[in-house]
Amino acid sequence: MPGPNASLNDEKAPQDSSIETEFNRQAVQEALESILATPLFRSSRNYTAFLRFVVDRRLEGRTEDLKERSLGVDVFGRRFRGETRAETDL
Repeated sequence: MPGPNASLNDEKAPQDSSIETEFNRQAVQEALESILATPLFRSSRNYTAFLRFVVDRRLEGRTEDLKERSLGVDVFGRRFRGETRAETDL
């Protein structure tokens, strides 16, 4: 299990099926739902979609999906036309 200094950019999250890991995942999910219930997140679909996407991908060990293009397309429904760097309003 990663320590407190583990990076979101780790290749893969550990796939440990222990009770402790499942408890931690459940605690993260509960914390996520608590955060999403706050007025700031309730009033913003974009904030909610972004935070849920990032947390879900991390818990699934799919941090390679946390890139500008996938966030724009998968979270915000954007269609990119050409080079990602040319899209300045994401």
